[in-house]
Amino acid sequence: MKILRLALVLLLIVSAHSASAQIGIRAGANFATQLGDTEAVIPIVGLKLGLQYKHELFDGLIIQPEVYFIQKGGKEQNFSLDGEVSRTILIDYLEYAVFLRGDITDFGKTGVFYFGVG
Repeated sequence: MKILRLALVLLLIVSAHSASAQIGIRAGANFATQLGDTEAVIPIVGLKLGLQYKHELFDGLIIQPEVYFIQKGGKEQNFSLDGEVSRTILIDYLEYAVFLRGDITDFGKTGVFYFGVG
């Protein structure tokens, strides 16, 4: 619920800016592998959802803040005389990043050579 509120607030802030701003949505999956000492840890699929905002500050200078909801984890299986025992570990976290991009050279309408700091 907090993520939805944050996304709505960002959307309202973004809509008040100039026409050079862009909003993007990213979605994906995470496959994390963990190694235990003696147990087998099987990777599980985690969700990755993100919202990004791209705004041109000056000609050739762009700031891009991004916020992501990410899940990672694994499933641990142990075998004993009583049978198989397993447990699933799933970690949810919120990641916020800011990327500053400076365009160096345009390659026509198809590409740009740039540097970035995040």
